[in-house]
Amino acid sequence: NFEGGQGSIGSVVGYRVKNSLLLPYWWSETRERYLRKASLEVDIISSIINNLTMRLFNMPLQIVPENQLITSHASVAKYYQAMINNAWSKYGELFINDMLTFDKGAFLLIESTVSPSQPLGLNDLPTGIKYLPSQQIMLNNNEEYPYIFIAPTGRNLYLHASRVLRLTQM
Repeated sequence: NFEGGQGSIGSVVGYRVKNSLLLPYWWSETRERYLRKASLEVDIISSIINNLTMRLFNMPLQIVPENQLITSHASVAKYYQAMINNAWSKYGELFINDMLTFDKGAFLLIESTVSPSQPLGLNDLPTGIKYLPSQQIMLNNNEEYPYIFIAPTGRNLYLHASRVLRLTQM
């Protein structure tokens, strides 16, 4: 306990980091804004991120069916490959940039005919994939609804775990 005067070195360092203006506290929204700002304003960081983004964006993504001899597996893989290719061409750079510049990572929403608050069911095939800006995602300590999408209108939408693809640097 640092305030009581009997703190250890760890608590002093923790206190300094937590209250530092130069280094925002880990997993805080302040740190997320700080990382994003630094990635845009510091030339060398911006250059590295842009270079890495382009390299990752140009890597081919391929969906391979578990058993290529089964026609239904091959057709499902082809369907999802088209969906992935379409989403990647539209959102790949944004997705990678978010992954590299936010602690919480990058997010894609699996679209379907039901609300993203509902689980993706067996009879509910995905209809597409949509990019969700990391600035508009709040992490939620809930196993079933781990993400909250904050819409520009200010309305919160709890996203079911089966509906979100998340990628972090770790």
